[in-house]
Amino acid sequence: MKQIRILFIVLSLLMTLTAQAQGVRVVRGAIVDANGLPIRTAVIVTDTKMKFLPRQDGTFEMKVPSTSRFVTISANGYVPVTRSIDGSYMMVRLEVDMEAIRRAEEEARAQEAQLLKAEQERQAALEKARRDSISAVEKARKDAEAQAKAEEAARFKAEKERLDAIEKARRDSIATVEQARKEAEAQAKAEEAAKVKAAKKEARQQKDAAYDERFRNKGLEHSIDVQYSYPLSKCQVFYKYSGLREYGNLHPFELDYTISWRFNRMVSLGVGAGALFHAKSITIKNDQFDPAYGNFKESRWDVPVFATVKFTPLRTRVRPLVSGSGGYYILSKTVLWEGGVGVDIRASRRVAAHLLLSVRSTPYPYFINEDPQSSGYKGAISPAVKLGISF
Repeated sequence: MKQIRILFIVLSLLMTLTAQAQGVRVVRGAIVDANGLPIRTAVIVTDTKMKFLPRQDGTFEMKVPSTSRFVTISANGYVPVTRSIDGSYMMVRLEVDMEAIRRAEEEARAQEAQLLKAEQERQAALEKARRDSISAVEKARKDAEAQAKAEEAARFKAEKERLDAIEKARRDSIATVEQARKEAEAQAKAEEAAKVKAAKKEARQQKDAAYDERFRNKGLEHSIDVQYSYPLSKCQVFYKYSGLREYGNLHPFELDYTISWRFNRMVSLGVGAGALFHAKSITIKNDQFDPAYGNFKESRWDVPVFATVKFTPLRTRVRPLVSGSGGYYILSKTVLWEGGVGVDIRASRRVAAHLLLSVRSTPYPYFINEDPQSSGYKGAISPAVKLGISF
């Protein structure tokens, strides 16, 4: 028997050496408790994270890499043990883990308490279910009564809605008929208005055509005008030799010629020139020293140049006239402006006379030989009347 054991040890040693030579070695051993009984539920883990389980008799045989140095043996309820791998047969004895037993007992007591609590909760749930069942029956009865009332109210509401719908349909039918009648009347009125508008447009076009046929309303146009102005401004000047002097009235007449282009029966644009003549010289109304002092040499003539626009809105023979002009008096070097209203009378296809009342500026002279620096002209605001002919 001793020879067999020696032979077994030799064979194990040879197998271990062979495994180490190949990079793998065989580790054998047994796992028992404090009483020498095998522990079948143990787990063997190497430092290379390899896991093995023992046989039913607690023995184990495992091949591990030659680099493994130790193994850890653990089992539920026992204190884990770590052993070095030295090539000998391992006899591992695991001691009972009293702390684990205590934790297991505490867990058992906790589970028992949980079971008791679960039973109590089950009983409470059964009681609650019983009460809920009674409440559900009562609620179902009340719901049935409420449903019956709701169905009755719904039938009443449906009947009322049906009657209201019938009444509404009747009123809508009447309203539709009335709306159709009104729309027909409105359409008839619109058609009549369209016919009237078309007739008016046609009549206006015919009238325009007849007016254009009767009078010339486009092209080159010449005008000759005679105009009288009355300056409202009176000049007061303080002279070096005569003191404060106030001047009297002038009576300027103006003759103008205008050539313009008539774009249509309403608008024309033109340019012109003329001659201004003072029919009366200015007089001294008051002189601070000597009323007869001073040698006046006011210019009796002036030459206006201007641009003018005329607007005649109607297509009648006698039609209103709106006119505006702007320009310059060459000799007196004053600005010319004019705006007025009047009447235009068509005498024939090409000839028309016009009368215009306007407000304009006219040059007002004031100067003496002794003080030429105080001499000059100013534009005097003047109402004017103009009479002319266009052809």
